[in-house]
Amino acid sequence: MLRNLWAFRSHQRVPVHRIHRSRPRSSTQCGILWDSSRAVSTNDTPSDPKKRSLPPLMDFPEIVWPTVFKSMRNWILVNFIIRPYIDREFSMPDFVLGAKQALQAVSTKLSDGDTTDLTDLLSRECATEITASIRKMSVAQRHEIRVIKEDVYFSFPYQVGIIFDDDSGEETAAQKRWVEITMIFHALRGLRDMQERGETPPINLGLLPDYRDKISICNYRFIKEFTKGKESDWTINVRMLRNLWAFRSHQRVPVHWIHRSRPRSSTQCGILWNSSRAVSTNDTPSDQKKRSLPPLMDFPEIVWPTVFKSMRNWILVNFIIRPYIDREFSMPDFVLGAKQALQAVSTKLSDGDTTDLTDLLSRECATEITASIRKMSVAQRHEIRVIKEDVYFSFPYQVGIIFDDDSGEETAAQKRWVEITMIFHALRGLRDMQERGETPPINLGLLPDYRDKISICNYRFIKEFTKGKESDWTINVVNHFKPNDLLDE
Repeated sequence: MLRNLWAFRSHQRVPVHRIHRSRPRSSTQCGILWDSSRAVSTNDTPSDPKKRSLPPLMDFPEIVWPTVFKSMRNWILVNFIIRPYIDREFSMPDFVLGAKQALQAVSTKLSDGDTTDLTDLLSRECATEITASIRKMSVAQRHEIRVIKEDVYFSFPYQVGIIFDDDSGEETAAQKRWVEITMIFHALRGLRDMQERGETPPINLGLLPDYRDKISICNYRFIKEFTKGKESDWTINVRMLRNLWAFRSHQRVPVHWIHRSRPRSSTQCGILWNSSRAVSTNDTPSDQKKRSLPPLMDFPEIVWPTVFKSMRNWILVNFIIRPYIDREFSMPDFVLGAKQALQAVSTKLSDGDTTDLTDLLSRECATEITASIRKMSVAQRHEIRVIKEDVYFSFPYQVGIIFDDDSGEETAAQKRWVEITMIFHALRGLRDMQERGETPPINLGLLPDYRDKISICNYRFIKEFTKGKESDWTINVVNHFKPNDLLDE
């Protein structure tokens, strides 16, 4: 099912597109890849604006330094989402160089009091607010705005965001997406001239009175739309949150933190987080006839969790699925429901009956399993049955979020799914042992008396969250195997 949408082979990954921005999510909106927190002034205006040598250009929080958390998040978004799936040619160093050029171009025009030539760089809302602010400034204050790129001695991307918005009011409307990057620049007026004279400014220049008056900090937020069929150039925007200003580092106003958010696409499908699955080295076992339990489906046999996937699953569940896709989702509850589905499906399969599983299995899954069941003996089918009380270990091996834009129509609603692969370790007769007050040994997998009773089950669940087409959880992969068979191979 949906082989064109999934990256279930490590060499068959499909591109993805994502990032995040800020804005509260409504019931009709899809969310943010990563929640976006920004500093916000506690007052609408500084307590004494007349004392500021450089009034703010826009009403937006003043950011000075990077944070460890945002820097790590930015790195993840750029290297795991933007570069592989949104813009393969994207380079943060090249973007920073271009941002410095934009800083020089915009600040030069603003220092001249001219914003008419900045329509290609500034959004309309941004240009309107800045123009009003520039008109209130003196010539000396406007002169302080001008920054040349050679005077920038420190710069960094404060926040990278991927924003997507479904709040269009139409189920067939194409999802709107943006990539947003907030850049912070520290500039020392006259730095280029100092370097040309062979002088080097001290490291603690921000603490020295001779330099402090020459330092300016500039916050520019760049945005680019990647909506299907409507890709744009990078612009400096304001939209929901105002984002362009220059100010003095020693004249900051009080701030507090809030969380807000909002992103892009190409014509290909994408996965929120790259979903690589284990791949069998051979399409079929080298000596399948010796297997006590033949595979139900041609799918890699997964036994244990991995640290990386477990961390990724936790991030996807807590930062994406619960806040923005299904607020009532609970992994413990899902695991309980998955165990009940395991018992229901395995019981029917052990009876050789798949006709009553149409509501639980996808059509392709049911077709393949039916063919496999018919080839099994009664004893082999009996080995398939698992009751939930016999499961002694289970875990979600992989959580995935899948997007598909390859509909051929620009106005088609984006298709979405959430997919969870569950692994169950079951010991036949465990319930009876516990009822008798017996406790199986910890190393039961190493003991011959127990190894033949252990089965491992791989079930992959999927649910559609396409706007206006939400479905129930169904199973598209079912596999039961014996660890003994793997050891013998």
